[in-house]
Formats: sequence, C-alpha cells, structure tokens
Amino acid sequence: MLEPAPWTLPWLTLLYPLLVGGLFATIWIVNDFTARRTRHLTTHHRLDDCIPFLPAFAFPYFSAYVLGNGAYLFLRDDANFARILLGYLLIYLVSNTSYLLLPTRVERREQLTSDTASTHILARFQRLSKPFNNFPSMHVSYCLFSALVVATYTDSRWGTLLLLWAGVIALSTLFTKQHHLFDVAAGALLAILAYWVIRVTA
Repeated sequence: MLEPAPWTLPWLTLLYPLLVGGLFATIWIVNDFTARRTRHLTTHHRLDDCIPFLPAFAFPYFSAYVLGNGAYLFLRDDANFARILLGYLLIYLVSNTSYLLLPTRVERREQLTSDTASTHILARFQRLSKPFNNFPSMHVSYCLFSALVVATYTDSRWGTLLLLWAGVIALSTLFTKQHHLFDVAAGALLAILAYWVIRVTA
C-alpha cells in the first residue's frame, strides 16, 4: 500500500463533490450541444431488437449514480485514491471526446406513461435527458471501474458484490433502452482500460 502524499487525500476528498458536479454539468452541456447537430450516427444492431423493454430495470439503472461513486464511498481515505481519480478522469475525457467527435443517437421507441413508479421516473428522466451521448456508456464504464478498484483495494467480498451490481446495471441500460449493445461493450472496455492504466502506473 502506498503512503499518501500529505496534501492529496484531504484536498481530493473535499474537492470530489465539486468534481462530480462539474461532471454532470459537462455531460448536460455536451448532450445539449450534440442534440443541435444535424447528423447523428447509430450503434443499433439487430440484436438490440431482441432485447425486451422492461421498465422495472429503471431502478438498477439509476442506482448507477451510487455505484459510479463507489471509489469515493469505499476508498476516499486510501492512499491510492488520487490514482483512482485519474482513472475516472480518463473515462470522462475519452467518453466526452467520443460524444463530440462521433455523435450518436439511441432510439427510444417506447411511449412511456406514468402508470408505475419505474416508468414514471424513466419518463421524467427521458424528458430531461436527450437521447444522445450513448457511445460509450458511462453508466457501464464508471460502475465497472468502481467495482474493479474496490475489489482490488478492499475486502474481495465487497468487490464481488459490486461487480455483480455493475453487471445488473449494464443489463438495465439495455432493458430500459437507454443504450445499445455496442455502447455497453465500449463502456466495459473503457473501464478495463482505465483500470489497467492505474494498475500499470502504480
């Protein structure tokens, strides 16, 4: 285990909520910018049509906002936290670069009505968030990366549970029709790349 630099942990743990706020703000700005583009690519594959729409998966889908911050929740006092944040930053930069250079659109063919709690929150989210910024899936990349680093730097039982949770979230992005299969695969690969980078630079 590395010895923490004297300035690193207190400064970063206090700054982290501001970084997350900036991340969300940037995502919304890029999403709005992408919506103004006249041409969009698609990552749709015919296999995506075989995946049913299951609105109950909205709950694990939105749980990604908890798991995506898993490193902060479990490792903010760890000497490796600064390096882990670099992995998050890599995911953030690669994803937003892709959104700007390769603007993609996901088709939401379901007409959602607020007859259940899950469809209500999903419909509200879809009204706020335009159907862009889907390749790669940041839901998948941040959650899988969080699970991998927690599995590495804490008790492996926690890591196993979080990896299972990340898998359910990946499925939820498909069952709620928020992402396509290629988006999920790209998000997973990006998470593994970020994890590999922080490990080889240790």
